[in-house]
Amino acid sequence: MADREALFACPLLAALPADDRDAVLSRLRRVEASKGLRLFSEGDEAAAFYIVLSGWTRLFRADAGGAEADVGLFGPGQSFGEAAMFLGGRFPASAQMAEPGALARMDLAEMRRLLDERPRLAMALMGSLSLHLHGLVGRLAAMRLFTAERRAASYLLARAQEHDEIPARVRLPYDKAVLAGALGMAPEALSRAFAALRAQGVEVRGREIEIRDPDALRRMLD
Repeated sequence: MADREALFACPLLAALPADDRDAVLSRLRRVEASKGLRLFSEGDEAAAFYIVLSGWTRLFRADAGGAEADVGLFGPGQSFGEAAMFLGGRFPASAQMAEPGALARMDLAEMRRLLDERPRLAMALMGSLSLHLHGLVGRLAAMRLFTAERRAASYLLARAQEHDEIPARVRLPYDKAVLAGALGMAPEALSRAFAALRAQGVEVRGREIEIRDPDALRRMLD
């Protein structure tokens, strides 16, 4: 049931007519993935794209010295890797499991055949790629315009709004190092940002975070 919910929430599939969606679903293969598993590396020949069923996957690029920069973090119901069909058949980034989970894998060759047979899939694919682009633009804007403290506050406020109670108690779904990469900062910068947010009623204990005053975070972002 959880797999089905994640698949039907995926923008690539959600807007499709039932027959086109079923054609894609019938070609997906479920893959169990452990934490730290490298799914593909930047420059690899693109053989498949993925939909996250559970767990989290990070996409990143690395320089010659091994320094990494995250370009995306994908959770249940989100797809990644499909853009490689239009990028010379090579992956533009590396993908690694940030948390253990399961993925739905589809061969890109199969997807290309389906696009020839079912042109409506092309519009769904363009919509999915557009969402990826908008997400990337939003992350770049936040990194340019927000301090590390404000980026952390924005993330925590979004998580607090998922809960009705005050104080809101949330649990990070992945390591703080992964969150730091997703927010475009080093882990030590995230630790400093969390420390600064204590004055706004934020208490961090490992992955457990208590947000005592969401309004204080809102005022920071106004």
